[in-house]
Amino acid sequence: SKSSILRDRRALSREGILMVAIALNKDAGTLARPPQVTSRGFMDREDMSELFQKVSESLVKSLDHTRQYPIERSAIDALVKDTVSKLLLKETGRRPMIMTSTLEV
Repeated sequence: SKSSILRDRRALSREGILMVAIALNKDAGTLARPPQVTSRGFMDREDMSELFQKVSESLVKSLDHTRQYPIERSAIDALVKDTVSKLLLKETGRRPMIMTSTLEV
């Protein structure tokens, strides 16, 4: 409905969006490289690099602690969203929309 679209657009304009790209080794099901984090409408560029480094490191730890290889895509999406949203709320007090992209390489 129109009201839900407007509500989503207001939330995006207030909080921004964060995209997390996860590259998995398709044979082992493990991380092929550290997660890449980008955003739109979330923070000033000067403040992002240190925070995004923390996000990436936190995700590596979280994914390493699953101890379930290969990691299932649905589990990755849930883990990424949970880990990132908690860290960003703690560090910034904001809740951007979090999108994940998982690729096998």
